[in-house]
Amino acid sequence: LADERKRAVHSAIAKLSEDKRVVIHLIYFEEMTYDEAAKVMKKNRKQVCMERKFTMHLWTEIRRQPRNIGRR
Repeated sequence: LADERKRAVHSAIAKLSEDKRVVIHLIYFEEMTYDEAAKVMKKNRKQVCMERKFTMHLWTEIRRQPRNIGRR
């Protein structure tokens, strides 16, 4: 199950736009604030927040997948 989840996460991240991947990296791995990430990306805070909001929705969907495997 852990391997399936890892594959699902990597697959989903690979499908994201460059901006969404960068937001994930800066906020979650570099632990930047929205304002810091916006400055790096040359965007405003609202744009960065919207990118993150989308990725959070995607993450919720990924987390649900393993529970549904094998169920119909």
